Amino acid sequence: RANVRRLDAEQIRDSLLAVSGELDRKSFGPPVAKTEPRRSIYLKVIRNQPNELLMAFDGTDNILSTPERMTTTTPNQALLILNNEWVLERSKQLAVNTSPTDATAESLDSSISQLPLRLFGRPAHQDELIKAREFIGKSDKWEIRWEDYCHVLLCSNEFFYID
Repeated sequence: RANVRRLDAEQIRDSLLAVSGELDRKSFGPPVAKTEPRRSIYLKVIRNQPNELLMAFDGTDNILSTPERMTTTTPNQALLILNNEWVLERSKQLAVNTSPTDATAESLDSSISQLPLRLFGRPAHQDELIKAREFIGKSDKWEIRWEDYCHVLLCSNEFFYID
């Protein structure tokens, strides 16, 4: 049994793009800007303009050679994931791609049960289904609640850590 470990910075960025359905998996090619949905290995490195997401999660600084990365867990990481515009856009895109077709219970249950499969690789637990139904069904504006629900799941420890 392996110890629980957090994904590396590049893996986090790539996972956010993958679950939102935006990841460009094409191999090879020139470096791209940090706003492009290519894998992190293809990001253009500008030393005086580091990617804030990668730096917050202990990405390399591209100046010094680093034989082994340190893995830290800080409050700044959680705040960045909750408030970063790029991450919010990924959660909105995830919401668009997984949104229920309407507010009926069957459509909502189907979409709720698909999210843990997509994000965590496991089926939804019964208590998760109940809490999600309660949260999303409280309002007439269920589309906004669905975006918030997707964002909360993207910010969860289960998304960032391998157990």
